[in-house]
Amino acid sequence: MRKPGQSRSLFPTLPFEEGRKPARRPGSIPGPANDPTPPPRHAPERAPGRDRLWLAIECVGLPLLARGGESGDGVPRAIVDEVHGALTVCAANAAARDQGVKAGLPLTAAYALIPELITGERDPAKEARWLERLGAWCLQFTSEVSPVPPNALVLEVRGSLTLFGGLDALVQQLRDALGALGVTHRLAVAPTPLAALWSARSPQPALLDDPARLPDLISRLPLGVTGWPLRIRQRLAGMGLRRVGDVLRLPRDGFARRFGRERRADLDRALGELADPRTPMTLPPAFDATADLAAETERLDLIEHAIGTLLVELGGVLHAHQRGVATFRITLRHLDAPRTTLDVGASQPTREIPRLKRVLHERLETITLAAPVIEVGVHAARMVPLTGRDGDLFSRSVNGAEWPELVETLRARLGVRAVHGLCLVPEHRPEAAWRYVEPGTPGASFEVPERPLWMLSEPVRLHQHGGWPRWEGELRMLRGPERIETGWWDGRDVARDYYVAVNPASLYLWIYRRRRAPHDWYLHGVFA
Repeated sequence: MRKPGQSRSLFPTLPFEEGRKPARRPGSIPGPANDPTPPPRHAPERAPGRDRLWLAIECVGLPLLARGGESGDGVPRAIVDEVHGALTVCAANAAARDQGVKAGLPLTAAYALIPELITGERDPAKEARWLERLGAWCLQFTSEVSPVPPNALVLEVRGSLTLFGGLDALVQQLRDALGALGVTHRLAVAPTPLAALWSARSPQPALLDDPARLPDLISRLPLGVTGWPLRIRQRLAGMGLRRVGDVLRLPRDGFARRFGRERRADLDRALGELADPRTPMTLPPAFDATADLAAETERLDLIEHAIGTLLVELGGVLHAHQRGVATFRITLRHLDAPRTTLDVGASQPTREIPRLKRVLHERLETITLAAPVIEVGVHAARMVPLTGRDGDLFSRSVNGAEWPELVETLRARLGVRAVHGLCLVPEHRPEAAWRYVEPGTPGASFEVPERPLWMLSEPVRLHQHGGWPRWEGELRMLRGPERIETGWWDGRDVARDYYVAVNPASLYLWIYRRRRAPHDWYLHGVFA
């Protein structure tokens, strides 16, 4: 399903701050300091529900990706790290993998296979930044994305299934998009975030959306997916326990005493018997990303490919923001020369990446490099709302007639008053923020606040339980309050605190609480 105020991507889940002062629109009247309305509270955390679905992404080649990714020149390269006192390969490019070099291989063995192998040191700081950027990019698929260092993400996707056409379609779109970014990954789905993460780490990741089969999935997983310390796994292996199901058959209290209560809690969280809250990411206000090249190069095709990958990443962030860019800046870093800076612009704001790539290609054709390039960057400081375009209702023409002729025909058949246009007006009261106009009449140009596409003609009073609103279950606040207190001059004054809330069925609602007694809750709109 689509999230609030957005045509495609999902609305970012923001933490609801206890006691936060309500936002007030210009022209509204602030409430008294001793406002009798108690601040809304979090809905009490429910026991792990069966209505959530989590998708985990393990970025297998993140160490290589953070250091430039696939070079494209056919030279075998590997990233190494110290493991138990010995240098070990932690990631290798395709050219090295084709010759037998893979993660976990000692460096001496890798050199025996490929004497000319080029190696680089692992950079955990760059990996952390890359994972954070990848999480922001994933916000185009769901509003709840949580990083799991050092190389994984978990996404709550139950609310996204309708929007993307079901689980299989969502998974395929995500895999294709990750492939376009050059991310080697394993992907799994399960009803709990930890189960999805463990499954993604296993040799055969599963796509499981049936909670009844969750214990069977977890039982088959090898203990290595848990990430428990090696000494604990070695002790368990010495007891003949090699799968999670073997551990689940042990007495609870005895296992907790010998191996720690946190290990037992991990099992309960994976099974959904213990809450596993995750802190969701929020969208960055601007896009600023850099990427290392595998080696210094003056080849424009390699440089353009690296920048193009960053533009794909930019496209995901723009889709999540539901905005576009008219200009962005390219930076090229050299080892022995000042940075090269290029400003690239489109004729109007867009988030169509093929179009931005075409503009980039034309811009790169005009430059002469001062020195080989070792790093590229894309910086988009200003993301702007995309303006709508007039279009036909069905197609370019209806029975050969353009849309003005269609309006004339409908008016001739149905009457002039039966066919009209709509436009927004700068009014804070939602029910008064629009008016009828002649078809094709443009509205005023102003920043429109986030509003649901479906507004009720009359707000519906919500049932309450303990002072907390309900709509097909208890509501969880995502954003607010936004205070609207205005209209005293025409006798239709309102005093309301608006919130974006979600119910257990992942339906996003726009609700408000009256600031005057009896402080009832009302439903005013539904986000499509």
